[in-house]
Amino acid sequence: MKSLFICIALVAASSVAARNLPPEGSQADLAALEYPFVKLAGKPVRLAPGALIYDDANRVIPPNTLPAKAKVLYKLDIRGDVQYIWLLTGEEIALLKEQKKTQ
Repeated sequence: MKSLFICIALVAASSVAARNLPPEGSQADLAALEYPFVKLAGKPVRLAPGALIYDDANRVIPPNTLPAKAKVLYKLDIRGDVQYIWLLTGEEIALLKEQKKTQ
C-alpha cells in the first residue's frame, strides 16, 4: 500500500511542472491603470481586445484583478496592444535572468 501511495505521489509531483513561457516575450514592471490600459516599463499601453492575463498559478484572470504592481512577461499583437501577460513568480524571474545572461 505504501508503494502505491509513493508511486501516485511521484506521478502527481512530476505533473506540476514549470510554465511554458514564450522565449520571445518581453519582461517589464507592470502597474495597473484604468481599464483598458496598463503601464509596462513606465509607458501606458492598451490591452488588446480579448487579451489573456495569466496569474502565477497559470489561471486566466480578468483585468480588474491585476495587482497594483508586478513583474510580468508580455507579448504585443500586430497593432502594439498587449495580447498576453504572465504574472511572474520569483523563481521565474530568476530563471529569465539566467537565460538572459547565457544568451
